[in-house]
Amino acid sequence: MDNNQAMNHEDEIEIDVIAILMDLWRKLPLIIVVGIITAALGFGYSSFKLVPMYQSSTSMYVLPRTTDVTTLTATDIQIGSLLTSDYAEIIKSRNVLEKVIEKLELNMSTGALAAEISVNIPEQTRMVYITVKDPSPVNAMKIADAVREISSEVIRDSMNIEAVNVVDTANLPTGKCSPSIPKYTLLGGIAGIFLMCAFFVIRFILNDSIRTPEDIEKSLGLSVLAVVPSNPNIKKSKKNKK
Repeated sequence: MDNNQAMNHEDEIEIDVIAILMDLWRKLPLIIVVGIITAALGFGYSSFKLVPMYQSSTSMYVLPRTTDVTTLTATDIQIGSLLTSDYAEIIKSRNVLEKVIEKLELNMSTGALAAEISVNIPEQTRMVYITVKDPSPVNAMKIADAVREISSEVIRDSMNIEAVNVVDTANLPTGKCSPSIPKYTLLGGIAGIFLMCAFFVIRFILNDSIRTPEDIEKSLGLSVLAVVPSNPNIKKSKKNKK
């Protein structure tokens, strides 16, 4: 009894992949249309709804007091790399951010300013890269320079650093870094196509109506002796007689 139930259960959950693919192929025009519509929505959202952001970067080189630039050793570099996380914490500390806001007279909180700043320190180096993203390209450049200047002073005073040398000053962005209109357009199209395919697949699986002779054999266990083909010309001839 249990074996028969298990076999019946296996028959119930059996999925005809080829039939699903054929069903999707028949609905391909509709899927493409929906994909085009969602791609257009992604284009419109990224073009008119999202605020353009501009990115400016600056970098500096941190030199410990006990180290001479001309006599750097592997141990010095290793010790310096251990301090990189400390540099990043100081750069985004409340003390530095408050001074930047005061210097530039920014109308934002320290949390909002911290969200615009990212710090990257490559491994085995003492280079510190500061990147700022802001809706204004001029503000992005000013904030990046101000963060570098103020954080370098705080790092020198609090960590007994000999010098924090400027490698690159902040640049004035000439183009927005985000949002990426092609990216949002592509993601919108992919999302629309995926959702439509998922909808049709689920609807096909949940549809337990009998559509083919094979469905009759699986559902009722009966063999089909004959199949009467559908002739649309018969219906047309009946309408013409009327």
